Amino acid sequence: MILEYFYPLYNPYDSFSIVAKHHISALRKVITVYEISNTTKINYTFTNKEIVAFQPWLYVADRYIGRISNAKRVICVDVADSDEFSANAVTRFQFCDRIIVPSRYNVEVFSRYFDRDMIFYVPHGVEDEFLKPEKVLSRDFDPIYRLKKERGVIVIGTWITHSEWRKGIDIVLAIYPYPEEDEEERLSLRKE
Repeated sequence: MILEYFYPLYNPYDSFSIVAKHHISALRKVITVYEISNTTKINYTFTNKEIVAFQPWLYVADRYIGRISNAKRVICVDVADSDEFSANAVTRFQFCDRIIVPSRYNVEVFSRYFDRDMIFYVPHGVEDEFLKPEKVLSRDFDPIYRLKKERGVIVIGTWITHSEWRKGIDIVLAIYPYPEEDEEERLSLRKE
């Protein structure tokens, strides 16, 4: 079986591309996956032998809706930017056989509009590579590393600039709960 996965190949550092690479890596363990840029102009209609996946779906829906009706399955990967969808978004998601979302919050929002059985929660997760203690990505955080070494402070960092719950801050908070007894030890860091 073959899966054609459409995502923003043109920008390898885009969050959509990074997430797509993780999805594709896992999928390739069980299926043949072809990576296709979501900006590609395709001149054919999918057949009933193909499974197609799009990420982010709403960004490319208008380009592909007329071509996916014969696909075996249409998998749409997306997020809810708010707690409700426009009528246009609902119409576009009706073309999806399965919807993959990155947070429990998204499952709740999508479930208000679509059958819960078609919604799948696949968290983006934490990069193992960034958990290796010997890996130093930047010298900007040297003072933090010194504080960690000198005082044994546990440093936890995440970068979410907006839409925290839709992007899965619940996962971060579940993995890294604040210790109650060390209230005064918490640090808030911001680079200007």
